[in-house]
Amino acid sequence: MELNFFENEQRVRAVEKFGIIDPMSIKKQGSAYISYEEKDDWDVEVESHNRKDIFFNPIDGNIIFYRSVNSRQEKQKSCDAMIHTTDIIIFIEIKNWKTKHKNNKGEKISFWEDAVEQLENTIVHFCTVHPEKKYTKKYAYISNKHKLSFAFSISTTEEIFKDKTNGFILKVSNSIDFEHLKLKDSDLILK
Repeated sequence: MELNFFENEQRVRAVEKFGIIDPMSIKKQGSAYISYEEKDDWDVEVESHNRKDIFFNPIDGNIIFYRSVNSRQEKQKSCDAMIHTTDIIIFIEIKNWKTKHKNNKGEKISFWEDAVEQLENTIVHFCTVHPEKKYTKKYAYISNKHKLSFAFSISTTEEIFKDKTNGFILKVSNSIDFEHLKLKDSDLILK
């Protein structure tokens, strides 16, 4: 079966704001979902300014893809969700933990390393599966409700990320505002 990142697409209501909730944050199972209420549970707040052209796509648990490793297929980690319009696409990974966790190889990794890996995996696969999709504004958001400080340069990681993902801009925030997504020359797809 061919993958389609738009298969579970939902049109977002024309509202001023909506939220995205990762069920794991509220100790439940399932895929990320949009919410117009339950504001205390929102992991990501999206200021949509009553736009009628925003779509939400839950990814984790719905879109499963593999990579060939030593002649066997290994399931890849994916990000939580995607929101998009005809010209803007945003991939979102929600991490609400501060400390290091063990990955599936038993290695301790930070929320940052895990989130970047999940976003990279998803975006690279999306671009492979949907090469016809062209967006003028491309973002990847890491959301974490905890106030965090970093002991390394985020700007270096952002540049590497942008190179690996064909121009996606990496942001760390639990708030997305469609009015303030600025278009820069560097955001344009030149293909």
